[in-house]
Amino acid sequence: MAYIPDPNTSSGGSSLGTQVSRPAGDLPQSTAGTLFTISGGRVWVKLLLGEVTTVIGVTTNSSKIILDREVVGSPVDLTNVLDIRLDVVGTYYTLDNSFTNLRQAAGYFYPNVISTAKGWLLGPGDIQLDCPASETGQIKWDLWYTPLDAGATVVAV
Repeated sequence: MAYIPDPNTSSGGSSLGTQVSRPAGDLPQSTAGTLFTISGGRVWVKLLLGEVTTVIGVTTNSSKIILDREVVGSPVDLTNVLDIRLDVVGTYYTLDNSFTNLRQAAGYFYPNVISTAKGWLLGPGDIQLDCPASETGQIKWDLWYTPLDAGATVVAV
């Protein structure tokens, strides 16, 4: 795990928190696939960053990021959908600090849960990439977080 300095602070003393990396992996095939698991309590996610490492195939693939919560209930959409078909190597996806549309190229996934200018509050559960199509392509993911509860952690799956 590494600490990355936060360029938005004047003191340079704070950071984005603990980094968790998930190596490049195949897209989920007509299902949701877990990227990261949050356990032991609440975390403050500072940054979620995906990077296409193998070009995405040609089938329409209206994908989104979801949180499959540990508590009983349906998964929560953290973003609206984005058609990622034919996204090229080097395309980035990230969460922004607003409740607007999901975008690509500049590559944005936008949350619709608790969000501030500094990140997203998430409880225990699985952060997943939901891909409705079966298609080729690979994305690597990185997440930076700060635990809010003693023992709260995030691990790559």
